[in-house]
Amino acid sequence: MSTFLYNRVLKFFAVIAFTFALAGNSLFGVNNNQKIEIYPNPVTENFFKIRSNVEIIEVSIINILGEQVFKETFFNKKVIINTGSRKKGLYIIQVKTADKQIVNRRILFKQFS
Repeated sequence: MSTFLYNRVLKFFAVIAFTFALAGNSLFGVNNNQKIEIYPNPVTENFFKIRSNVEIIEVSIINILGEQVFKETFFNKKVIINTGSRKKGLYIIQVKTADKQIVNRRILFKQFS
């Protein structure tokens, strides 16, 4: 397979994976008692906050190509994520909680001042 075709196929599947992540909250189902807040959205500073009524175990940031650009482990109901020098654009925030739920949310990073 040529490199060009390989890259096209790879991007196609990355877009499909990203679209799938946007479509639902979890591969394992949604816990209706679970409340996860991500704010501010859009992100205009160098950080955003996540608050949950269930302990947050892990937070990942996934870009539009399906690449994981951030992953950190926590054991808290409130976390602050430093966005560092993240490029502006649409991302998926994936939150794994103590009750084994995986919640995907969209977040927009705007240009930081």
